[in-house]
Amino acid sequence: MDKIWIYTIRPTWSLIINFGLCLLYAHNLPAAWRERRCLKATVRTLADVRAELKKAEYKPDSFKDWVPWLLTFLLRGRVDDCDGLAIFGRFLFRCTGLASEIVRLRGVIDGVGVGHTVCVTKDRRWMISNCRLIRLPRKKDWRTEVLGRFGGRYDRIL
Repeated sequence: MDKIWIYTIRPTWSLIINFGLCLLYAHNLPAAWRERRCLKATVRTLADVRAELKKAEYKPDSFKDWVPWLLTFLLRGRVDDCDGLAIFGRFLFRCTGLASEIVRLRGVIDGVGVGHTVCVTKDRRWMISNCRLIRLPRKKDWRTEVLGRFGGRYDRIL
């Protein structure tokens, strides 16, 4: 059921929510596009990435889990859960010239499935988890290192 939600239902739900938010905040769309362009022009180093992450805020989804677009993340004032912050992190890494990918972590606590989303650079040196930029040590098995950062809460990467 976990994979059905992640790969079919959640993308559809996210599309609906993102379109709805773009309609709701249509009057702010030009400002969000300007902010995106400004970030693209000014974020050049990892120090810039760290500074921009400090301006973001983690807040759990108030209704069923969904994944924002970068534009809706900016429209909402840089406030979202781990999905939105990972999307923002991927954009910030791209601004510095670092290729990255979104990584979904999964685990089970007291019989209930839990998940978290992070952004990891392709060279496996850096990770963004919520509003934190984390340096990863160079190890052969980067997956074990990423999972180990969360105290055993997650046991697999999808």
